[in-house]
Amino acid sequence: MSVAQEDQIFQDTLERLEKIIEYIREVNTEAKIIVSNYDYPNFEIKTGAFNLLKLFRKMGSPEPYRMNSTLVRFASHLGQIREYDKVEFIHHFGLMHYHFGNRSAGLGKKETAEPIDISPPHDPDAYGGELEIESASRSMSRVPLLYQDNYHLSATGYFHLVKHTFQHYLKDWVAEAIAQ
Repeated sequence: MSVAQEDQIFQDTLERLEKIIEYIREVNTEAKIIVSNYDYPNFEIKTGAFNLLKLFRKMGSPEPYRMNSTLVRFASHLGQIREYDKVEFIHHFGLMHYHFGNRSAGLGKKETAEPIDISPPHDPDAYGGELEIESASRSMSRVPLLYQDNYHLSATGYFHLVKHTFQHYLKDWVAEAIAQ
């Protein structure tokens, strides 16, 4: 896929997201919205979801650096939704590297950017981890003996994702609501 084709997908996705935000605004003009993006996938896992593996092969089975750098670029493009009032956008690229490391790539836990430095409100495009390394298989969802997901996080991975979002945005929103 060419960069121009990727850019078109990015723009189409942004426009769909804007329609969703506009709909929410029609229903509740005071709603605060946070769009939470994701973390790096792991396509080294060959027992993953058939549909994801099929899509991965259709994309030409890109190396982790190509996949991850494209996802970071995609997140930066989607971040334009911050221009809407009361809308925030956060990604979590590198969060699983920090919490889980990636033993097969020689990356230990807590050897990359700390969560506080990943997509903070003052620098929302900042990412952590290593672009050339996938998220650890331990951070991905699995059904023992049957299946391990390539993209979706484990319960512990989701816990870290939600905690990251809470620390950057939701704690202040909750505090404001309580103060009112």
